[in-house]
Amino acid sequence: MKNHSSLKKVLATAISVATVVMLFAGCKPSGTGTPNASEQPGTSAATLQTFDFSTVMTSFTEGQNKSDNWDRTNIIATDTTTTATIAAPRDETTSVVMLKGNSGKLEATSTTSGTLTTDPTKDSYFASAVLLKDGAPAQYGDGIFKFKMRLSAPQAGELNSAVIFKDAAPFNTLSDDNVTKALAIVTVGGTVQIQRNYTDASGTLVKQDVVKDTGVSLNDGKYHYFILAMQDVSTGTNVKLWIDGNVVYSGVVTGVTGAGAIQLINNSTPMFDKAGNPLIKAGRTEGTFATVTACNETYVGGYDDGPAVSAITLDAVK
Repeated sequence: MKNHSSLKKVLATAISVATVVMLFAGCKPSGTGTPNASEQPGTSAATLQTFDFSTVMTSFTEGQNKSDNWDRTNIIATDTTTTATIAAPRDETTSVVMLKGNSGKLEATSTTSGTLTTDPTKDSYFASAVLLKDGAPAQYGDGIFKFKMRLSAPQAGELNSAVIFKDAAPFNTLSDDNVTKALAIVTVGGTVQIQRNYTDASGTLVKQDVVKDTGVSLNDGKYHYFILAMQDVSTGTNVKLWIDGNVVYSGVVTGVTGAGAIQLINNSTPMFDKAGNPLIKAGRTEGTFATVTACNETYVGGYDDGPAVSAITLDAVK
């Protein structure tokens, strides 16, 4: 494990008594101390630091790109319409990060058609927020990560949102060649996948490789609760994911060992019909129209009222 003593302020102070998770001000480097807990049959994840997103929900002031804990600088800096807000913007009882991209400008000519004006040098579509520590992207490796997420209007077949861990190059999307390492919880058409960026044995960069399609859908517009536990072992990274208290994946993932940044992404890519015309819908007032986007908004916050998981354990490595 890596030494992350500077991150102790953002570690959650406890979960349940049954998990007995200890919070570390610093961790021993790899190769020293006792064997990894994940390599011992039936062990708890007691040696892993716990990070609950509820501990970093600091708000931005008006016009501010950086708070104490987040950098919401647009992936394309000239795009002034993509947003990241930390607040309780809808019916939330606690603050969340709300992300919304820019789907371009639609000039409607009738109730059924229109011209979409978009400039890839100005309109990023992707709203982003990167976790900070002391003004720089925070670096996390092994740990237990707890958060909740809900989506607004995901579209079939489209990447809607991502919570990216161990990101080698934050402020980029997973499709960028600079992101040589990443482990991500991604929604495609509202369905949760585990994806990774890694370099294979031949030295080829593989991007957005689907480690697991969980089949869990977030299309109901409600919050769903995630616990991601991961620990580097000799054969890769031992990973286990709970959604709404149920295990949906457990296994060793190669190519993502070490530490990296945490980034949140929302995709508002415009949707097009078979003829290449943008799909539009009537606006709130007569004669106005808006593009149909892959995902209008993504909300990510702390685990808060999520279901209790009595035993957060990593399965033994075979």
